[in-house]
Amino acid sequence: MRMQASERAGRLRSVLTLLALAALAAPAAHSAAGAEPPGRIERITFKTEAAASKVIIMLSRPLPFHVSVLGGEEARRSARRLVLDFEETVIAPEAAGPVRVDDGLVQQIRTGQPAPGKARIVVDLAKNAPHSVAAYETPPHVTVTLDDAPETSDAAPPPPSPAPGT
Repeated sequence: MRMQASERAGRLRSVLTLLALAALAAPAAHSAAGAEPPGRIERITFKTEAAASKVIIMLSRPLPFHVSVLGGEEARRSARRLVLDFEETVIAPEAAGPVRVDDGLVQQIRTGQPAPGKARIVVDLAKNAPHSVAAYETPPHVTVTLDDAPETSDAAPPPPSPAPGT
């Protein structure tokens, strides 16, 4: 089927109009997204206090994050993994390498960038332990606290069996 010259010209104008609109919208989207540079994970430290272990993640500014608990990895001999994902974040060179711990509770702390702009921290645990995660603004950091005390059950113990003959 042959397209007439007027139809081709009309389509060409439509395509050029769409391209012009896209070009006009691109700087606005870029300036809105580029208003704030990505956050940075500056460094990661590990401390042991009494019966708890702490992973301290220092940040360039307060950053939103998501925590997941995953099963262990046989190859790493981990019982469980805590995963912290930070959007619109990069990892500073000082925080890029794995932190070997192996204190009986935490085996190691790993970092990665699974996708552009997404930073991930994985805490490999040697055993299951209760944990809490808290974010602080001054200085900006996230602390993962792992309790090495044995997990306790909130369930009441069963009542004693009656003595024979009663």
